[in-house]
Amino acid sequence: MKLSQILPLVVCSAAAGILASMSPAKALDFNFTLSSTVNTNIATGTIYGLTDNATSSASQITINSLTWSSSVFTPLPFSINIGGASQNSFTVSGGTLTGAAFQLSNGNYDVYLNGQGQTVNVVNDFNNGALNFDGFSGVTYTPVSAAVPFDIPGGATIPTVGSLLALGAMRKAKKRLAAKTLVVKPVETVV
Repeated sequence: MKLSQILPLVVCSAAAGILASMSPAKALDFNFTLSSTVNTNIATGTIYGLTDNATSSASQITINSLTWSSSVFTPLPFSINIGGASQNSFTVSGGTLTGAAFQLSNGNYDVYLNGQGQTVNVVNDFNNGALNFDGFSGVTYTPVSAAVPFDIPGGATIPTVGSLLALGAMRKAKKRLAAKTLVVKPVETVV
């Protein structure tokens, strides 16, 4: 097989190996803890599907634990219906949640994260709940996992390096072959 036929195959194989091992940027998820200032209740949950370095809407929010007994938020983790939210906006910068405005009242429960004019935080079932008026700082947000855009696993290194070494060996063989078949014409001097 000629080098001109093998070279595109090697280059395409190396490129395919790299592209196949890459994964697209991952959506960010954040755990939250809301501690009440009007009682001793605490609610925890998770916000799913946020975009790094952007303001985006959550794709899902779950209530994971409550320090009070609730007949509404059952079973835990309880996935809230965010379709009826009047606010659903979260800002993430460098993997850190830096802004929130979420507000949902559906007749069975309220979930506000920096809602009602950016001051109220509440998770309640109209019988009991966790509430504070401390704005964004009234809820603690921690990332569930770090964003890794185009994560390349170590397994992709061996095929890629192998393809590049094969390409280098083929170029070296081509140069040797060309050197053996080189015809040198004598220089004629014109006087």
